[in-house]
Amino acid sequence: MIQIFPIVMGFAQFLIARESHKKRQGYLEPFDKGALFIGLVGVVLWVSSTLGVFHLGKSFPIIALLFADAVGFYPTIRDAWKKPNREDIPVWGVFMVVGILVLIGLWLQNKTGLDIAYPAYETVLAVSTFLVLIFRSR
Repeated sequence: MIQIFPIVMGFAQFLIARESHKKRQGYLEPFDKGALFIGLVGVVLWVSSTLGVFHLGKSFPIIALLFADAVGFYPTIRDAWKKPNREDIPVWGVFMVVGILVLIGLWLQNKTGLDIAYPAYETVLAVSTFLVLIFRSR
């Protein structure tokens, strides 16, 4: 079931980006285009290694996914820093709380290592963005 989480998150983020582009509420800065390309390469590596196209070990798919997501997240945290009033603080707060609850659930199931890598990473992103928004919106 945890394998579906990144796909759902990626699809939701794609829909948000598409709607934002349609409404002209944002634009791609020069770094954003490179980040998008690197992120797409990481996702292709993740999907193809998960499906067995490449046999690069069990940890490679999660590492490729984390790399793609980290590169793709940079524009979000940059914009949260520069324009904190354009972000929805309560939504990031909910995202943070959900991430923490997921990690508690995984801990209670004695999950470690790669089993918690992506949820832990997403929770760290949510916490960091939430804190940036709280402190920068003052």
